[in-house]
Amino acid sequence: MKKVILALFLFVTIINAQNKSPKIYSPEPHYNFGEIVEGQIVEHEFEIINQGNDDLIIKDVRASCGCTAVQPSQKILKPNEKTKIKIEFDSRGRLGPQKKYVFVFNNDPTASQYQLSFDAVVIEKPNNPFTTKKPKLVLSTKEYNFGNVEEGKILEANIGIKNDGTGTLQIKDVKTTCGCTAVLLNTKVLQPGEATTVKINLDTTNREGQFIRTVSIYSNDPENSVQIITLLANIRKKK
Repeated sequence: MKKVILALFLFVTIINAQNKSPKIYSPEPHYNFGEIVEGQIVEHEFEIINQGNDDLIIKDVRASCGCTAVQPSQKILKPNEKTKIKIEFDSRGRLGPQKKYVFVFNNDPTASQYQLSFDAVVIEKPNNPFTTKKPKLVLSTKEYNFGNVEEGKILEANIGIKNDGTGTLQIKDVKTTCGCTAVLLNTKVLQPGEATTVKINLDTTNREGQFIRTVSIYSNDPENSVQIITLLANIRKKK
């Protein structure tokens, strides 16, 4: 009788030993990043669980093109133990729907190349607000001719300035080629669509003949940061 019981015990032990095996499992083997902006680097951690009754050995982790998988900190999992596999996806140079895979090589006899996956939709990077919302300085005229004038008079010209851009226009400075003009601005900050006036006074005292001077306007217009107004006059001596 004892021999029969011993034989049965050995038989059950052998059967149990044969049935012992690891089982790899992830509660979320697929992850969706949704929409991401081109150039963005996103991360996710997949959880790995050993649902078997023997040690799960993670031999290697490999990722498909365009992403990086970090090896788990724990490569041998006892039954019911957990670990995490971190992945990074670099979306630079990619647009549209993306689907990538991560393969976990392990000793589970039924899933030796366990597959994880993720997808994302890469959208175009929005334009820089400094380029989409840029100011644009527009002058009502770039040349003002006073014509024939008598020496000694103070001449006045009013030049319109408008912001035809989509960003805030800032007039940083106004410079003249001589001390003969006085420039007055109502405001130095113009919102899109706003306008102001540059008032230029020209003193013709002790001047004679053809007279040419310039007024330079410096602003934050990215395409034309310096604009020049040319002043012309033919000054005749006072009779």
